[in-house]
Amino acid sequence: RPSDFDRYGLLGNGKPISLKNELDALRRAMVTLRKELNTYPTSIDEDHYLLARQGGLGRREAFAVVYRLGEKQVLYDNMQTAVDMWNSLLVHGFDERSEKL
Repeated sequence: RPSDFDRYGLLGNGKPISLKNELDALRRAMVTLRKELNTYPTSIDEDHYLLARQGGLGRREAFAVVYRLGEKQVLYDNMQTAVDMWNSLLVHGFDERSEKL
């Protein structure tokens, strides 16, 4: 039995449903990703500083900062991917016929 996620994936047959829908999805994704980034006590720049500091962190602390930095980088990469997808949609156009689904 297919999951709800599988059924929703079939809605637009892999194509944008409407520009408004795509923009709403982008905004929600960006808000969610930004909220998640704001849960961290430090910025990416601060993490880089902590790792570069002379005589800085112990081994466990350094691993924790590297791990946290990796998580943040994934969030930033996802934000960039969402923006790139939106820009691609704008550059390559949108088939208005798909809005009539």
